[in-house]
Amino acid sequence: AALVILQKLAAPFFVIPGNRDRRGAMAEIFAAHLGGSGGKEFFQYALDQWPVRLIMLDTLDEQDRLGALCEKRLQHLAAMLQQDLKKPTVIFMHHPPFDVLEAPNPFQFDSKQTVQNFTGLLADYRQITSIYCGHSHRTGAGRIGKIPASAIPAIAIDLRWGEFSDSERPVFAVYSL
Repeated sequence: AALVILQKLAAPFFVIPGNRDRRGAMAEIFAAHLGGSGGKEFFQYALDQWPVRLIMLDTLDEQDRLGALCEKRLQHLAAMLQQDLKKPTVIFMHHPPFDVLEAPNPFQFDSKQTVQNFTGLLADYRQITSIYCGHSHRTGAGRIGKIPASAIPAIAIDLRWGEFSDSERPVFAVYSL
């Protein structure tokens, strides 16, 4: 159902797993929208066809709703970042690696150490201009080192956490990269 709806978009789209997804099903349904990573252990990939490089980062832990970034995923991220040190780069990931104070559960990762490892890795790469996340279903902002990071709200009104002043209207954000 989601693929049918998304295929109606007049723009290209790419996917990363959220905390309720299963990689096997995603690989089967969204193969053409996983940047060639569909047959791999994690769905992480870079898109280089625009003036801004897009990196999709897989933070899914299929056993937990919280985000995870194992050493293997961090090494793969470092390899992708190393491929182009000059092109402005934006990272998309499901779980925000910063506290989203507006959310009922502000911390969205499996451990503070995971976030410290991620932050430490990113410190070596000046080409990263921003990070965009979901999961919290709230608008939120933070920083990963010097990099601005944003949590994007859920469009689906049935997936919202907590109180909203207008619970019947979809909420979305538009960013210019």
